[in-house]
Amino acid sequence: MKEYNVKLPCGINKDGKVVYIKDAKNGLSCECFCPGCKQALVAKNGGTKREYHFAHLNIAECEHGYQSALHYMGKDLFLEMEYFTFVKDGKSEKYKIDSVELEYKIGNIIPDILITCDGKQFIVEIFVTHAVDDEKKEKIKSLKISALEIDLSRFKTVPIDKETLKQELQNPDNFSWIYDADHDLIEQKRNIIQQFGLKIPIEFGEILACPQLANQSNQFARGVTLDFCLHCPYCVYKNGQGFIFCGKILPAVLNFETKEKLSTNIFVNENKIMFASEFKNHAENLNKELQLAVNQQFQILKSIAINQYAQACRSLSSNYSQHNSRTNNNKHNYRKRRGFY
Repeated sequence: MKEYNVKLPCGINKDGKVVYIKDAKNGLSCECFCPGCKQALVAKNGGTKREYHFAHLNIAECEHGYQSALHYMGKDLFLEMEYFTFVKDGKSEKYKIDSVELEYKIGNIIPDILITCDGKQFIVEIFVTHAVDDEKKEKIKSLKISALEIDLSRFKTVPIDKETLKQELQNPDNFSWIYDADHDLIEQKRNIIQQFGLKIPIEFGEILACPQLANQSNQFARGVTLDFCLHCPYCVYKNGQGFIFCGKILPAVLNFETKEKLSTNIFVNENKIMFASEFKNHAENLNKELQLAVNQQFQILKSIAINQYAQACRSLSSNYSQHNSRTNNNKHNYRKRRGFY
């Protein structure tokens, strides 16, 4: 089936907005033009027998009208979305969309869509006839913003309604990453911590000193389990090593840009970057675990101190008794020699 035999489901009005056939005024009153050739359209949505559609006023049909319409619709539907689906750790999860910008210039490119999800920006490209080329990929990488492409090319000659298209825009099977900025940030943070961080030994599955714990309570920072460190955003650890690298305390010589790459929501052990709300929940749980660890260590040290104090008291009492016994013996011997007995 030729693409231009597929009826146009939408047109573009004089303000550049997408107008769907069911929302358009009938006939020339729609005041719309073709997304492909920019020629005037007629809205055919007043009858009951034929499928509603737009038709060209002065030409039969254009070759790329439907493809362009599909591309316009794909971008426009993002304005109606409240959530977007990402694949993280092999699982599909929905995240709240904060804002959507269409054809918004950023740097030296104009992406189809720029969305902000839970405080984080993403570039989205709609692929109908042409995938993102290598030149644009390099420009995207230079921006350090994660970008994905949604492949709708299988629909370029197949009619698709608005609701179905909306579902396909949320289908992770249609996604492919153009550039994953998270991967670069994780590697940069790992390298910085390994270069400048503290090298802390591990003995019997425990860290000898924990700067993160010390930051909470300036003491009781010894004997922290390795598992605790593996869930800390400042830790770099490789299996089999007898030490970790900790980036909690780094030299003041690190410049602002480098410190920015040490953002606390970057987890180098788990190879992921948490969204804002995720890290907020994690930070709350981490603080609770820190406080629990501090309390546990305090109780242990308190118990040790009490035992040591009790032992010292017993030793002192024993020494005092021995001292009194020796004193009494000395007095007895002295008096005996003097003839008091």
